[in-house]
Amino acid sequence: MLDLLAQSFFSAPDPLPGAGFLETWLIGRSLVTGAVLAVLGVVVLAGPGRRSRGGAVAGGVLVLAAAAVLIAGRVIVTERGAVLARADGFYAAVAGEGDPGAYLGPRVGLALGGKTTASEARGLILSGAERLRGSGLRSLTAEERQAEVVSGSAARTQTQLRVEIEGGGPNLVWVRLDWRREPGAAWMIRGVDVELINGETPGPEVGRAVR
Repeated sequence: MLDLLAQSFFSAPDPLPGAGFLETWLIGRSLVTGAVLAVLGVVVLAGPGRRSRGGAVAGGVLVLAAAAVLIAGRVIVTERGAVLARADGFYAAVAGEGDPGAYLGPRVGLALGGKTTASEARGLILSGAERLRGSGLRSLTAEERQAEVVSGSAARTQTQLRVEIEGGGPNLVWVRLDWRREPGAAWMIRGVDVELINGETPGPEVGRAVR
């Protein structure tokens, strides 16, 4: 079991493109950026700011910039953030905190390791979620989250999930979701790809297990 889990930690699909520099540091990691700016502002105010007006102005600007970044990180929701939130909601629903069907489009494809197993698998996905909960699911948590917004109507998420079943060890599962959105509507899942389970490409027995 330890060898299997060690393999799964080092096995991962190709990552999705990350967010841009500004989105990463001004929105995604606003706490880090805000803290750094605030510390710099205090240092400047305590040093040059005590000796010159220019130093005081520079320190004040840094402190105000820190406050602006912290506020922006809490208020602004990017499309990437919205898609990640939808993915989080779907996995929470799979674990029993809601209806997974509310996140699925009318037609959803299912793939295992990149190979399509069903082009219309909405029922299979819902029955698979029900079987997972019925198998003694203890927890389903996201270890790593990735997202790529391709356009205003298309996006992808890729998540490493830690799945713990009663009476068994943890499993690490990489799942990729294909999202589509109609104008004015919420992001909906159009494809599910179970890419890796404990570092290995899932075999056909996984598909049979949800039927």
